[in-house]
Amino acid sequence: MQLSPKQKNILNTAGTGIRLAVQYGFVPLVIYIGLSNVFKIFLIKFILGIRNGPDPLPNGEVIPITVMSLFWG
Repeated sequence: MQLSPKQKNILNTAGTGIRLAVQYGFVPLVIYIGLSNVFKIFLIKFILGIRNGPDPLPNGEVIPITVMSLFWG
């Protein structure tokens, strides 16, 4: 399927627009999410959960919370 020069130009312009939106919109989006109330509530619950310690497993064993256990559950 051959594209006409006009179609190629439209696709190129759309691709450039999408690239710029992702390139310059990612950091503000991360900052916005980081400052939103939902994230603050999650962070507070997360910190309080670490202070209270882990829940015991069904067999009664308590696995200590470490940084690595936060990544792997």
